[in-house]
Amino acid sequence: MNPETPSKKRISRLLIPGGCLVAVALVALVLFAGFTGPLVYVPQGSLAVVVSPYVPAGYRAEPLAPGVHFLLPGESLRAYPTSAQSVSFALGSPNPGGPAPAEARDGSRVALTGSLIYSLNPHEIARLHVEWQSRYEDELVLPLARGVIRELMAGFWPEQIVPQPQPQVTQAIADELGRRLGENGIDLISFSIPEAELVAP
Repeated sequence: MNPETPSKKRISRLLIPGGCLVAVALVALVLFAGFTGPLVYVPQGSLAVVVSPYVPAGYRAEPLAPGVHFLLPGESLRAYPTSAQSVSFALGSPNPGGPAPAEARDGSRVALTGSLIYSLNPHEIARLHVEWQSRYEDELVLPLARGVIRELMAGFWPEQIVPQPQPQVTQAIADELGRRLGENGIDLISFSIPEAELVAP
């Protein structure tokens, strides 16, 4: 067997540190995988609140933007849409137990359908999560819409409301509803009342 030449010895000595680096990298990767939680994806058009046992508030102050993120063990994710959402509703539902009609200035009862488009304020996602979570539409948006309509329609005469509210009626409701939703972290994009009718007492 031929003895190793000086050049081969030098190559062997150069290869040993590289092997050590690979081993160190593998160990680091294993340790990193052991100390991190799952890999999560936040879809486009959403922000995500990280529920975390590592902060006093119980959640990270800054929501995660769309993209791929690592969570720590024990953390979980709650995503919220930042794109426009729409909802329709009624006042004066014929179903028993449904929402009661609004009342005009003279006491006439008015049944109507309403429609609104809104979006969650990206800067208020964490507060919305704490106060409402996924209940914001049923327990915040719709009750506010119905309440504002009842409150403001009491200042208008039936002929200003039926069969379709005059522009100043709709605008007054939209302005007040937008203000109240904004105070709760929700931006009103549009509001309309397609139809309204008088109903028997």
